[in-house]
Amino acid sequence: MTTTRHHQLMRELDAIVQKSWSEEALSFCLSRLIVGSLTEGKYVDVIDAWVGPGDQISVVYIAPWGSETIGLRRHRETPARTTYPNGVSIDGVSARVFGESVADWDIGEPIGPSDDRWWHDSQGVAWWGDFGTFEPSA
Repeated sequence: MTTTRHHQLMRELDAIVQKSWSEEALSFCLSRLIVGSLTEGKYVDVIDAWVGPGDQISVVYIAPWGSETIGLRRHRETPARTTYPNGVSIDGVSARVFGESVADWDIGEPIGPSDDRWWHDSQGVAWWGDFGTFEPSA
């Protein structure tokens, strides 16, 4: 399923002539969620998404197997990269492979119910992913 907001975000990213690494990664992530892959990503309802600070992307979504609004933040330097089967290497990860891996293996896979390790914001979004300290990219 694709939301109106999902399509709007894609148009906004497509309009950027010279995208940053994180804008490219988010664009590939959102595109992959539209077409799907081996996982359930194409059934995710994207509520919102953005880039930054630095080389990170954030996606707020509702998974097809639940009704909770979930937020995911992933940074280019995430330790989770080594678990992506798309060949994401530690050195020189491309925006395309990173974005598609996040769509497939983070957002498109069931992650279980939120618990006390998740951060819940004032809007009730249950957040998971990378919240460590990362140096902003130059």
